[in-house]
Amino acid sequence: MYTFHDSKGLKKSLEHDCQLPNRHKNLLVQFIDSGYFVDFRRKFRSYVICSENNPRSKIFLKSSATIYLEIQNHLQLHYYMIHPFSMMRVMWEMFMMVVFFILLVYIPIDVCFTAKTSLYERLPRITLDFVCIIDIMMSFITGYQDDTTKKIIMDPKSVAIRYLKTWFAVDVISSINTDIFILLFNLKEQGFWLKIPSFLKVFHVTTLIKYLERFREWKETSLYRFKLMKMALLFTLSVIWSSCTLYVIAVYAEEDWIPEKGSSGPTLQEIWKGLRSCIIRVVMNFLLLSHGFSKSKSLQVLIMEVILISIGWIFKLGATAQIIQIVMKYSSLNDKYYQMVQQFQEYMKSKNLPETVQKRVLAYFEFRFQRNYYKENEILASLSNQLKQEIIVHTCGKLLNNTVIFRDIPQPFLIRVSYLMKMEIYLPNDVVVIAGSEAHAMYFILTGMVAVYDKFGKEVCHLADGSYFGEMSLFLSEEKRNASVVSIDTKE
Repeated sequence: MYTFHDSKGLKKSLEHDCQLPNRHKNLLVQFIDSGYFVDFRRKFRSYVICSENNPRSKIFLKSSATIYLEIQNHLQLHYYMIHPFSMMRVMWEMFMMVVFFILLVYIPIDVCFTAKTSLYERLPRITLDFVCIIDIMMSFITGYQDDTTKKIIMDPKSVAIRYLKTWFAVDVISSINTDIFILLFNLKEQGFWLKIPSFLKVFHVTTLIKYLERFREWKETSLYRFKLMKMALLFTLSVIWSSCTLYVIAVYAEEDWIPEKGSSGPTLQEIWKGLRSCIIRVVMNFLLLSHGFSKSKSLQVLIMEVILISIGWIFKLGATAQIIQIVMKYSSLNDKYYQMVQQFQEYMKSKNLPETVQKRVLAYFEFRFQRNYYKENEILASLSNQLKQEIIVHTCGKLLNNTVIFRDIPQPFLIRVSYLMKMEIYLPNDVVVIAGSEAHAMYFILTGMVAVYDKFGKEVCHLADGSYFGEMSLFLSEEKRNASVVSIDTKE
């Protein structure tokens, strides 16, 4: 139930509806004002410059004025570079996130199928490697954020030197498509060894995780949900890569549990059957269940299985830590609530309060906190007056809009009224107002039910959710209550 009382000093809530021209758009008009396809070039350049819609720009640059200066410097000094906080970079990272995931799934499986001979069968890998080459070129023309100086570097030379010192060699070697050489020079027998450089693509797991984290920031999804998804992704990729590696080792070690291959090499059915056996074996090792249905006789496979068991332990510890963290996060508020209840129980016992009073106190706290403890005063005190006002307006605005006396009232006045309202909780049989008492407040029922009695004690009616009473106190001074109101239920 809410009541409001008159008070002084309240700032009006205003929403800024900017009527001035868009500064960013005007800046593009100044730089691109002639030549062919002017509108297209301006539109394209708007995706290349720093954007307020990029979540990283909001975190790093903070204000619109700083973003404007960043765009100005970008267009003046490094016109042909791509800003790391641009929308083009967001779209490209989302695209490459899908490409990297496909590559990390496709490459280990592709290595096992070295017998592919036609261009059509090798086309997917050729296409993916071509996209990676484009990504390499994009890295040379995309600025970066320096972690030490906290500055955005857009100088082409500095960008190139940084990339050459970090991921350039790995990206180039892993993007060389050996399928073309295998096809042109008929190197079927050396197919496996020629594909080994593509294993360097496994380092792009870190890039994939980084892009996923940025995607989470963009969509503002739950951090704990993202952590569970990341654990599931890493587990899936680890199973695929480990299974394919185990299959290759087992084939060369001629393990008994791998299907025998003919003189012309294993068929596609034999390869898939062997991969299924390896997947089952890897999952059993990861989950620390067993070493598989068949024993291994080669030292190489045994070493591989020891490594898999170690990886399984790491996953088990990581998953356990994440689950414990999530459980503690969601149970902490609940635990604080029960600790508070226990403290009040001990307090009431020490005061020898009647059992009925104790039950009412516990019922009050259960309804007030909904079994999750929080300090509302401290939370509201940490917010600005504007935010506190918005919270109150959101909570009380619907009640006011459904009230006849507040219909067609200007919005600033409704905001003032909402700000003056305060919450009060009445348990069953609590007296809200007494007939004949001085009227100084109006009451709204948010949830629950009250009974109305006239001055002779006769029950007149019930009021429930969304109803109100005591409105005459707003218009008449020294008004006396002509009815009594008693709470009969906190919930309808």
